[in-house]
Amino acid sequence: METQEDMLQSDFFETQWTSNKDDARDSFIDEVKRILMPIEHHVSSLCDVEVNNVPQVANAINQVSNLRFYSYTKEVEGKYQLYEETFEYDFTEELKDLLRDELGYSSNYFLTLTLGDN
Repeated sequence: METQEDMLQSDFFETQWTSNKDDARDSFIDEVKRILMPIEHHVSSLCDVEVNNVPQVANAINQVSNLRFYSYTKEVEGKYQLYEETFEYDFTEELKDLLRDELGYSSNYFLTLTLGDN
């Protein structure tokens, strides 16, 4: 059974989780772009990739797909001290948009994983 203190603490966490979501999204996007930037030139405007460059492009897509469940660590002010709190976010939709915008890549892979995880 939850006590009043437990409920207040869970409300505080939710508030912290919500208030840090934009910063976490920005951090996620920066990390994805850092990974995709070196391989963007391998993808033509017609979304073609030379055979020799396929492993590099596939590896980058795999790396960023592993980031879609993103952990964001932030220093939070507690009652008596500052401490680090890690917040978990699901940025699957943002990842799909980034891959489509940056590489012209779209896949049902993420949809399948999202539906299968529920």
